[in-house]
Amino acid sequence: MTQLAERPSASSDKATVVNDFTINVATVNGSGSQTANATIVNALFHMGIPVNAKNLFPSNIKGLPTWYNIRASKDGYTARRDVAEVLVAFNVKTIQQDLADLPSGGAMLYPDHLKFEQNRSDVSYYALPANAIMKLHNVDVKFRDRMINMVYVGALAQILGLEMQEVHNYLNKTFGGRAKLVDPNFNIAKSAFEHCEQHIVKSDPFRLERMDANKDKIMVDGNTAAALGSVYGGVGVVAWYPITP
Repeated sequence: MTQLAERPSASSDKATVVNDFTINVATVNGSGSQTANATIVNALFHMGIPVNAKNLFPSNIKGLPTWYNIRASKDGYTARRDVAEVLVAFNVKTIQQDLADLPSGGAMLYPDHLKFEQNRSDVSYYALPANAIMKLHNVDVKFRDRMINMVYVGALAQILGLEMQEVHNYLNKTFGGRAKLVDPNFNIAKSAFEHCEQHIVKSDPFRLERMDANKDKIMVDGNTAAALGSVYGGVGVVAWYPITP
């Protein structure tokens, strides 16, 4: 279900928009963006902000485009909206169309090594030194395509107000407290945060602020919810065809 946009533009008067917008993350399927995206969603949830996410992709084939919509809604709406005010453009093949789809007043974050035509004056552009951050942390080339996604996590944290402590908490939980996995990912996000803090002047109206709207709630994906419902409903046998042979 898609909820129609409530505004003709992201913010025509630049009034601050708090906890009521969508982030669209455009990446390449198989690039390891799942961890980065889950970090954002879980950080939002533990900040007490109602959040819902949807993965959109035309194919399961590695290398093709994928989009991940993250909706923060202070009022608790869960339907996917037809616009996303904040664009994370990390796929050069879709970057021009993704920019065209951004509503007026929106914000665009992108790696500074991607070349595209900045043909709109009604959006905010934030260039991120993704490759430079990878080199700073001596990330092995074979892991670079996956870990580079943590750059936009740190950038969103500084530009929007996502709490870095919650970012660290999720990484620590995901990697079982293993410092050799937690630290490299968090340090990349931290470097992106510091870069934005020092070099980027915020010109968009979107902000995240801690709430207390998720008390007594849990974060769960649809597959897990369906599986739990089946178990508690008394299902004893489940059979399925795996999409990927």
